[in-house]
Amino acid sequence: MNFTLDDSDPSLSYSPAGWAVQLPNDPLLDRFFDSTYHAAQQDGATLSFTFAGSAFAVYGSKGPGHAKLQVQFDTTVVNNIDTFASQTAFGQVLFAHSFGSASAQHSVKLTAVLSGDGLQGKWLDVDYITFTTAFNASSTASIGTVTSSPPWLAGTSSTTVPSPPSTQGPTFKAASSSSSKTPTILAALFGAIIGLLILSVIAYIFLRRKVGKRKGDADSLRTDFLQV
Repeated sequence: MNFTLDDSDPSLSYSPAGWAVQLPNDPLLDRFFDSTYHAAQQDGATLSFTFAGSAFAVYGSKGPGHAKLQVQFDTTVVNNIDTFASQTAFGQVLFAHSFGSASAQHSVKLTAVLSGDGLQGKWLDVDYITFTTAFNASSTASIGTVTSSPPWLAGTSSTTVPSPPSTQGPTFKAASSSSSKTPTILAALFGAIIGLLILSVIAYIFLRRKVGKRKGDADSLRTDFLQV
């Protein structure tokens, strides 16, 4: 059975830096699956996932300005996969591989290779991924982020992509990270609580002094009255 996974699915693991996503006013959004895509704008940006099956394919667009890919599946590394084309075309197979008829667990990593030479090689996009499982697989089958040690973290040799100076590519919306916002939110919350406590203490002291002053004035009047 064949399954399709959109680029925005949380099962896919993108490197913290180097990726951007579509802008809501992109006039070509309807040309992408589910109207979303991830664009690599930094050399060495990676996308990793695991799946249980016999084949997989990565789809995206090809066109002017598009860069190259390095793909590692298990212990095999494939370099210089070019996504450049003289004319823009959508829904193109950027890379595909079949492991044969037997289904097994596989680890896959895509690495962007941006050259920055002129307008060519400055960025590339990933639209969606397909993978194949056995016919008796559950219809809820899915791929997942790498939770065990994949080959590139287990000492297996692979080609390292150098990082040239950053180059300016097309304008996208930076991929957000919810975890980076958490400390700021917590700090603002604690600051607000502390501020309220300080204001409460100041109000209490002010009211206490005001009540004390009124009491003192009342005692003074009572004394004057008794003296009269």
